[in-house]
Amino acid sequence: MVIVAFAVAAGMVLLVMLAMSASPADGAVAKVQPATPLTHTTASIHLRNDMRELWEEEHIAWTRLLIVSADRNLPDLMATTHRLLQHTKFASGM
Repeated sequence: MVIVAFAVAAGMVLLVMLAMSASPADGAVAKVQPATPLTHTTASIHLRNDMRELWEEEHIAWTRLLIVSADRNLPDLMATTHRLLQHTKFASGM
């Protein structure tokens, strides 16, 4: 169980890292669009702040709980893992 929880957490981190480092295939140069001025609406600012709160408070807290549960082989390991993975579903739905 501990290995599965760590594998899931490590897999999530790896997927995020790979997605962030993706580059065009075969050394092709990506075309960059000219910068356009951004207009921030009140709704977009609230969404950004909500996502930041989710990441800073929720995700970090549940990741820590998962590590502690896995390290100590606590009975809440699967429930904690499931709760942490809910953040992935929420973020992918945005």
